Amino acid sequence: MTNRFLRVNQIIGNLQANPPIQPIIPISKTTLYDWMKKGFFPAPVYLGDNIPVWSSDVVEKWMRSAPQQREQGITR
Repeated sequence: MTNRFLRVNQIIGNLQANPPIQPIIPISKTTLYDWMKKGFFPAPVYLGDNIPVWSSDVVEKWMRSAPQQREQGITR
């Protein structure tokens, strides 16, 4: 996959948007930020003061490693 930047709604989805955005990781925004605080999910980079984004490569790598982290006791 080509590396691109993902915003919060592209990761967690927004079914109220027109057209709806399907989630990559079906969790709430609160859970996403809690996981970042605990080090379970990677921190974003910022495009400006209030625009957090993640590299699609970083998110894909995290998705591959998340089951291993849970097995090692690194959980939510």
